[in-house]
Amino acid sequence: MLAPYAGFGGSISRLWSSTEYVYSDRTEVRRSYQNRVTGSVFIGAEYWFTKSISLAGEQSFTVSHASSESSTWFEAEVGPSTLLLSVYF
Repeated sequence: MLAPYAGFGGSISRLWSSTEYVYSDRTEVRRSYQNRVTGSVFIGAEYWFTKSISLAGEQSFTVSHASSESSTWFEAEVGPSTLLLSVYF
């Protein structure tokens, strides 16, 4: 029996960083941030050889949008392919 499946997930994050520069006459602190929104989709199929043995394959796709004080960018990637043999007792 072949059983296809799909799923999705996502995240929203905000990263802060602070760097302190010490000079002989003063100290400067620079702070920056990065906002990121990420979404992932995966598709797969599982084939059942018997009631307790299956072979599954899965592929994921991820898209991200990020921004900071000075720039904005998009990223897209194809995740690793997964092959899983399961034996249930």
